[in-house]
Amino acid sequence: MKATKRIFNVFLTCVLAFTMAFAMGLTASAADNYTITITKPAGDIDRTYEAYQIFRGNLDGSTLSDIEWGTGIDGAAFLTELQKNAPFTSCTDAKTVAEKLASFKDDSDEAVAFAKLAGKFLTTATGSATATSSATGKITVPAGYYLLKDVTTVTDDA
Repeated sequence: MKATKRIFNVFLTCVLAFTMAFAMGLTASAADNYTITITKPAGDIDRTYEAYQIFRGNLDGSTLSDIEWGTGIDGAAFLTELQKNAPFTSCTDAKTVAEKLASFKDDSDEAVAFAKLAGKFLTTATGSATATSSATGKITVPAGYYLLKDVTTVTDDA
């Protein structure tokens, strides 16, 4: 049982959730910041997540334009590695990567592979939050696309 929980935790830590800052029931404030709300799944342990900005740009309605690499990733190194993988071989900058990524369905093999590879090039987290049974986690971020990474450390069978 202990090994199963460790494997499950490693899996959850490796699988990064890719989301736009204005999606998933996020709310906006007057300063063009958005709140990512994280709810603890029933029966799960308390979990801590970090948000990494992958793309930034100007938000017009629900469209992010003028896309550039965000503050949470080493964009140049990530692009070099990403170009080695189909279907990103023709991508030349953050904008073309984001356009290609938009063509994938949520949780598709391509989107999951993108998130796993991006996880190797993360730099600075924009924020972090812990979701518990008594409180949701909230991370306030500027407009952009984010990877949410589970950074929970499991130390025993509990």
